[in-house]
Amino acid sequence: MIKVHFFAALKQYFTDSISVEFIENETVTDFIQRLAQFYPDAAEPLTKCRVAINEEFVSFSDTIQSQTEVYVIPPSSGG
Repeated sequence: MIKVHFFAALKQYFTDSISVEFIENETVTDFIQRLAQFYPDAAEPLTKCRVAINEEFVSFSDTIQSQTEVYVIPPSSGG
């Protein structure tokens, strides 16, 4: 299982964190698409997020390893 943490506006679609089944060789893009399938209301906001694995930002072509923690972080603005 992979533990996934959500922040800011994504908390209206998810709790603080969920556990998701690990799929071998899944890219970050595939992972986000899979989340969007299970949570269709969150599909559009998920496409705008940054993703970190084990507290380090990754690219969408990176693969997710087992026993990792994924952080899904929406864009933010401030003044």
